[in-house]
Amino acid sequence: MNIHNQSRRFFKNQKGSFTIEASLVFPIIFLVTILLIFLSLYVYQKSSLHYLADRTAKNAAWTWDNTYKDGLSGAYDPYEKDAGTQQQKQNDGLYWRFSDFNLLDVLTFQFSRVGSPKILTVTGTDRSQPARGGDLVTYKLQRAVSTLPPGVTGSIQYENDFYKRTVTVRLENPLRMPEFIKVLFRQDRIEAEASSYISEPAEFIRSVDFALYAGKKMVTTSKTTIMSILKKKK
Repeated sequence: MNIHNQSRRFFKNQKGSFTIEASLVFPIIFLVTILLIFLSLYVYQKSSLHYLADRTAKNAAWTWDNTYKDGLSGAYDPYEKDAGTQQQKQNDGLYWRFSDFNLLDVLTFQFSRVGSPKILTVTGTDRSQPARGGDLVTYKLQRAVSTLPPGVTGSIQYENDFYKRTVTVRLENPLRMPEFIKVLFRQDRIEAEASSYISEPAEFIRSVDFALYAGKKMVTTSKTTIMSILKKKK
């Protein structure tokens, strides 16, 4: 009976309950806080890499029409003249889109190569400015790669599908976390991908105007030809 009373008093006694609760709750709160901090760092690294991929794709797209443009700001000097011809120097000429569109492959009936994407590997060290000359597509992709910070790897791709042109950037970076966090997330690298469409409003307007002009000329010419044939028959 005495033991039963003592046990009842022991369980009803609230002395030391705060210490027990604190010893149980505090480690849980501490571990959850640490995990939230590491999760925030992971989200930060992921979003930073995605920002780099998105910025690189957009800069490559909106500076695509001129290789003389700066890869980040898009600035160039439109008033610089060639000493011999006195023509605008900082431009790629009138027919640069023929090589950009793989027109030679179309004319030689190599249609399988027309829509094949151009892929350039991004290394973690080389960020030098590309040398001018040669393939314009490769130069523009290398110009976009030169704007990336060192250490980032991946690839950049240009694809021309007749009706749309896109630049796609895929980047990878080591996950800068302790090893147990890498095991928890089950990955040791973070990846990001972004793409941007290449649009040239001025060129689109010129193409539409040329199509309308050519259509009118064809209609006028065909009418004149038909009338001349009918007159000859009469």
